[in-house]
Amino acid sequence: MVADNVKCFYCDGGLRNWEPGDEPWTEHAKWFPRCEFLLQQRGDDYVQGVQARFPNLHAQQQILQQHMRPPDEAGTGRPAPRPQTSQSSLAVEMQSQVVSGVLEMGFDPNIVRNAVQQHLREHGSGFTSAHELVVAVLDLEEEEERMEHSGSSQMGKGAGPGEGASQKLKELEQPAATTTTSASAAAAGASGTEEPQPGTSAPMEEPAAAASGEGNSLEQLQKELDKYKDERTCKICMDAEVNIVFIPCGHLAVCANCAASVRRCPICRASIRGTVRTYMS
Repeated sequence: MVADNVKCFYCDGGLRNWEPGDEPWTEHAKWFPRCEFLLQQRGDDYVQGVQARFPNLHAQQQILQQHMRPPDEAGTGRPAPRPQTSQSSLAVEMQSQVVSGVLEMGFDPNIVRNAVQQHLREHGSGFTSAHELVVAVLDLEEEEERMEHSGSSQMGKGAGPGEGASQKLKELEQPAATTTTSASAAAAGASGTEEPQPGTSAPMEEPAAAASGEGNSLEQLQKELDKYKDERTCKICMDAEVNIVFIPCGHLAVCANCAASVRRCPICRASIRGTVRTYMS
């Protein structure tokens, strides 16, 4: 028997056991109505129309899930303990395409592993889409951040909100100013406008030595300009000018268009908690 399993490249939603006459778009809208690619290609009206043709679909799924739950402990009214997640099941899920895709986005492997393990304990199966896993990972990251913030607040010696970001922005301004100063100094040296100190005589340079010195100055100037241009170029598209500062790491690394698609800083790999738009002159 040939397997007929298919998976959406965008939302990782999987379908199988196809029957004659099944239409891919209809089945996708029937089982995965929140897929962004589906909504973009077919529109909200199409998806809602398909959902309206199967009003009892989600109700049937909820009933099946309720029947699959373990019975309550006798006489206590408390839910029966959930089965422990086996290491083999966890290892298999960590090798799945959904988990691999999320890890490639740059999320912390330990947090991803904890999210998968928690989902296995609660549902008995792994994630069916990358979107669901990303949401679970972000929830765990926010929970850890709240715990860390709570601990630092009790110490009473941490920096106030926004102080770290302001300091990072100040530090970012210094390299740009240094680069501009260096480029100006190199330009002044290349143009030969430096005047001798009073009371001193400037020795006459031979033509060959003067040409060599001018060539070195131009080469140094070009290096400074290339470095300055590289610092202001987006590290993702390598085309647009950087104008987004990541919080809390403070790196100025990407343009506004590329910032929307990254979860971690491309320079230090730190998690991005916020962004600040900058305007460079």
